[in-house]
Amino acid sequence: MAEIILLANSRKLSHRCLAGIDIATDKWIRPVSTRTDKVITWAMRNIHGKEPELLDILNIPLSLAESDDESQPENRLIEKGEWTRIGRFEPRNVRKYLAQSGPLFYNTSDCVLWDELIRIPTKDRQSLMLIECSDFEVHKTTSSRGKPQARAVFSFDDTLYYLVITNYNAEQKVLKGQRLSLRNLLTISLAGKLSNSHPYCYKLVAGVIEL
Repeated sequence: MAEIILLANSRKLSHRCLAGIDIATDKWIRPVSTRTDKVITWAMRNIHGKEPELLDILNIPLSLAESDDESQPENRLIEKGEWTRIGRFEPRNVRKYLAQSGPLFYNTSDCVLWDELIRIPTKDRQSLMLIECSDFEVHKTTSSRGKPQARAVFSFDDTLYYLVITNYNAEQKVLKGQRLSLRNLLTISLAGKLSNSHPYCYKLVAGVIEL
């Protein structure tokens, strides 16, 4: 079991990708399933019929085995067992986990080329970061597949980023035309390789905690 401060609840297909900080180790963990897409389904994640929320402290049954995922070393397989919600964290208490400098995942682009990523020593790879920004702006756009999409513009360490929002609650607000706070704690996630024909790992806004 692991006690995790939930800092990412991201839409992945019609399911979710969750991630957070392991309270015992202060390290990131991304619970993943044995499905080929690694998603966390509703049946896996619901706690007495309720969706896990950012800043919840969750007790999740996880494998002790280290991840063999080349782009996402924080991944840990979930095991059978009940998920429980054991408390809440205040936003001010997660500030100690903030990244203080950039860039976001190796470069200042919105993605990382797969060949560039695998040249990075394994011990230096990461796919989750918590940052703070004070100039967060959102836009409703259209994806390459012609579907409505939410994007964020913000700066971090003097670099401007323009990333897709996959945090479900924030994404829904943007698609409904709602504004979000300018000041936020953001969990940025580096996705896995899109495909062999498009070998890029994209940076996503997987968690938005409005301040």
